[in-house]
Amino acid sequence: MQDVKELIELGAGLPDGEKFRRIIELASKEVREPGNLSIIVPGTSVRMNVNVRGDCRVVLRVWRKDESEALRIYEELKRAGYEVTMFSNEEAHLVLITHANVRENTRLREPVCRKLDEWFENEKDIKRKGRIAKTMQNLKCLDNT
Repeated sequence: MQDVKELIELGAGLPDGEKFRRIIELASKEVREPGNLSIIVPGTSVRMNVNVRGDCRVVLRVWRKDESEALRIYEELKRAGYEVTMFSNEEAHLVLITHANVRENTRLREPVCRKLDEWFENEKDIKRKGRIAKTMQNLKCLDNT
């Protein structure tokens, strides 16, 4: 709630017209429901974020501060037969599944393609919609094979 208090205090110093314009802008923002960016990896209890990179490749990733939790997720994904990579720094641990591994694993590719299709249908920004379409093409989501 501290952030909200700071925003209100900062907004109080603005001229009335500017306050009104920013309130309208804020009210028109689309609120995404929790879990809108993630899928549950088939055969596991792991929820991973679907990330469309700038080069129209997809990466599944999950960040954890606790190393033992990151290792548990890593091991669970490995046991389920997924090719997993893990990176660590002093702040957090990243467990990820690369684009190539998603594309080659049909069991994993299907839910990712469904999530991308959902995003494509709901996206209003033409540029982002094009990136999602290109990512779907790169993943071979549209192939019948």
